[in-house]
Amino acid sequence: LTVFILMNAMDLTLNMMSLGGVAMGVGMIVDNSIVVLENIYRYSAEGHSRLESCVEGTREVFTSLTASTLTTVAVFLPLGLTGGMAGMLFDDFCLTISFLILGSLVIAITLVPLLCYFLLDEKKVHQHALKKAEKKAQKHAAGKVGLGHRLNDLYTRLLGYFVRRLWVGMLASAALVALFIAACMSTKMVLMPEMDQGMVQVSISTPVGSEVKATAGFAANTQGSTVLVALGGSPISLPNAQLLSPDITANAANTVFTVASAGTYLISYHVNTTLSLLMGTRLVINGANNTASTIAPIVSTSRFENQIKVVLPANSTITLQMYPAAVAGAAVLVGGGAGASLTIIRLEEAGVVARPAEEHDTDIGIGDE
Repeated sequence: LTVFILMNAMDLTLNMMSLGGVAMGVGMIVDNSIVVLENIYRYSAEGHSRLESCVEGTREVFTSLTASTLTTVAVFLPLGLTGGMAGMLFDDFCLTISFLILGSLVIAITLVPLLCYFLLDEKKVHQHALKKAEKKAQKHAAGKVGLGHRLNDLYTRLLGYFVRRLWVGMLASAALVALFIAACMSTKMVLMPEMDQGMVQVSISTPVGSEVKATAGFAANTQGSTVLVALGGSPISLPNAQLLSPDITANAANTVFTVASAGTYLISYHVNTTLSLLMGTRLVINGANNTASTIAPIVSTSRFENQIKVVLPANSTITLQMYPAAVAGAAVLVGGGAGASLTIIRLEEAGVVARPAEEHDTDIGIGDE
């Protein structure tokens, strides 16, 4: 209730980000109340009166609760008050969590002690504490030591070791800080993670003075297929989202595309794999490897793309191929629309000079279907 009142005062809406903040803070809002409740219970079990247990139990942990709550708020609140893209994305999320935690602190130091004063049964507390002490004494007498007791002894000895040798603790802390900095520096940092939206969009800009003719084709692989890459190279099948003009045909395996008309063509391709691989890609035109389209396997990568302008005779064949650096292997294409694609556009017919024209931009988008 406190959160929604503060959200209304700050003109925040109930959306996916604010609901995410509420969901994340649900487990945190009970922490302060549990600490206060346990401390009040301990005071009552030690024989203090109900009023004294509620007042002193809350006062003893007030500073600690406030410090821990403000530490968490200090992380989220500045992020929610920043401007720009980050502020637009995390405004509702961070402010909702901050309101939630601050509200839990107020409830823990006001409502919880009040309810304990009215509802806490001192007799039951004393009886429960007495039974617990008797069970503990019986276990010690029988020589039974639980796992919790052994862990507590280990923690006590370890804490005593670091207290007696402060320089060891300082060195360990410095090493952890250095390890944390190294881990942060080695982690890739981006504003938004890459997401598979089930769609790939190819944008092609043709040179000024060229004309886009009726001959054009597009084919892709959106199934996340596995390509067994042989030493001499293996073709990549492109069976999905085929948009082929009548004079472009594909074979049964969807690996070889034949263009019936001669002319100047703009051919582009892209290949995305799930892992970085030491492999290369190229176009095989009329049975020969095309050097201009080749991406050599010099460094490991998961993204291959290239574009060439080439003059083709009639009935030329085009194949998108992947080949290894030294040994055969396998490549798994990214699924959901971003695996591999091939785009073929005829710019000029054979023997025809193109008239001056504006630059053409062609966008082709495909989905999973």
